[in-house]
Amino acid sequence: MQFASDGGGGMAVLRAQACSDGMSDRAFGLTLDLFLQKSSTGPAASLHGCCSLMP
Repeated sequence: MQFASDGGGGMAVLRAQACSDGMSDRAFGLTLDLFLQKSSTGPAASLHGCCSLMP
């Protein structure tokens, strides 16, 4: 998924994959990779994490 705003843009990749946050014993079923670009010439930042969805 790609997104854009006045302050920049980026891309998010959400995958169904077993994941651990490294801080708890909880198992998560989704991983998220988030890539943020504040400007077309500046460096990109990347964030990675785990999550689960609740009904």
